[in-house]
Amino acid sequence: MATLPAGVRVFVSTEPADMRKSFDGLVALTRRVLRQDPVSGDLFVFVNRSGSLAKILNWRRGGFCVWAKKLEQGRFARWSSSQAAVEINDTQLMMWIDGIEVSATVVLRYERPVVKRKDEAKLVTTPAPVGVLDHAQADVSMLAGMLVDKFMYHCPLYRQHQRLTDEGITLSRSTLDQWAQRHRAADSGSRSAAATDR
Repeated sequence: MATLPAGVRVFVSTEPADMRKSFDGLVALTRRVLRQDPVSGDLFVFVNRSGSLAKILNWRRGGFCVWAKKLEQGRFARWSSSQAAVEINDTQLMMWIDGIEVSATVVLRYERPVVKRKDEAKLVTTPAPVGVLDHAQADVSMLAGMLVDKFMYHCPLYRQHQRLTDEGITLSRSTLDQWAQRHRAADSGSRSAAATDR
């Protein structure tokens, strides 16, 4: 799918839709079932009864676009709600399309308070959190993906290194080892602290 416009709203239909519908049929569903304006520029997501096919309707530059994804195995997760549609953000949509269960994820948010010191007249911002990946442009999602692949899907680091190299990402194998060791140290420290709290 093409890149999503910034600030786009995403509405997922909670009822299964007939996937024989194309542009006109999905526009009618958007108006009648979701009660939304199909030319608003928002994304409207529909899934078939078996959960194996999803279509996304969007209005762009004077015309409708329909994107579809058919799963060879598995099903798209269902959104349960008493409403006809559930509003999600663009990140949740991309996770849902990739098969990641959105309800099982945690969004990390850093807050940096601004403080005014009594002895000075200027505002002071607390320092930014230490970078998860030192001297790197990558963010925490790369580290999280690497750790999920290693510990949940049992994908060894050498295989991940090969995959990154194939995708054109230059990263030394020792860097991946250091990240995994740093996680093990942090994880064992948090587990021992949790055990002493009991």
